Amino acid sequence: MALYLEVVEGDNLGAKFKIFPGVRIGRSAADIILDDPRVSGLHAQVEKNAKEQLVLLDKNSSNGLWINFRRVKRVTMLPGVTFSVGKSVFKVIDHIPGVQPGMLKGGAYSWQLVLLEAIHSLTLVDQVADLNKAALQPFHRPLQLKFILGLQAGREILIGFGPRLFGKSQADFMVQEPGLGDVFFSIEPLEDGALLKDNSLGQVKINKRVMSQCFLKNGDEVSLGNTVIKIQYL
Repeated sequence: MALYLEVVEGDNLGAKFKIFPGVRIGRSAADIILDDPRVSGLHAQVEKNAKEQLVLLDKNSSNGLWINFRRVKRVTMLPGVTFSVGKSVFKVIDHIPGVQPGMLKGGAYSWQLVLLEAIHSLTLVDQVADLNKAALQPFHRPLQLKFILGLQAGREILIGFGPRLFGKSQADFMVQEPGLGDVFFSIEPLEDGALLKDNSLGQVKINKRVMSQCFLKNGDEVSLGNTVIKIQYL
């Protein structure tokens, strides 16, 4: 069963994030970023307990996790549970009927957004399954993807581990580019960097060149249709 966090109070009201082991919440060193002085750089992280349940663990933060006005060290991720991180209140949910992924305030996307439930393509399901066979691994350095042209110009995405799919409804990260298929490309972690793989049959270009895969470097530009994304290692 997939689980999600929905912001029910705070600056990112309405945003939704899919959660699984490794997802981090914090002010800077995190995947779900909260611009809040009461939130530590790395505040909490999702892990599995001995019962294979997802739990959110406090990572020695300054202000902790709170449930019903009581500070706790961990929160079991069960549907309906609500808890606070700084001034933000999250609710654990297990069903999101046909919604767009939540965006963080200021246009920065979380590294892992909501997957829509509807399955539109068997081929796409196979692609997602192939990527998910490998355990998620951290990138050598976090990657920032900055949209410099297209419908999402000015948006930024920060990813901490992968592999990650970029595309439309079934991807981890939504790219608003009409006229293309569902999955555009993936980015996978390597020991000393990141590898981009084209899933669009040549519609994705790296530095204006068609490549089936490419080791990403600082300043590389990924283009598809009218969208251009600049790559930066942090």
